[in-house]
Amino acid sequence: MTKLLLILIMVGLWGGCGKEIEVRTKTQARTGKLTEEYEFCRAEPNKRRVKHGYYKSCHEYQEDETYKETGSYVEGKKEGKWIRYDDLVVWDEVCAAGDLQLWN
Repeated sequence: MTKLLLILIMVGLWGGCGKEIEVRTKTQARTGKLTEEYEFCRAEPNKRRVKHGYYKSCHEYQEDETYKETGSYVEGKKEGKWIRYDDLVVWDEVCAAGDLQLWN
């Protein structure tokens, strides 16, 4: 996992995104619980936010902050292994350049 994160950071440094990777965190207004967190960079020329790096979202209405979805983005497209947790079912997906390649 650490190697994947380092590779994603390196791609970000040499890819179309700016050099700085930032983290965006969203919380539920009422409770302050984490609902979404992801890394992004600023794309040229208009500096718009592009998801680039890890992504995770949490179930909004559960007591603990269990993940609802985890995965990675490369320049705004899903990349690699994505996992979605729906109550008792765990869904695996493998994406390349934003396109679904494999799922269980």
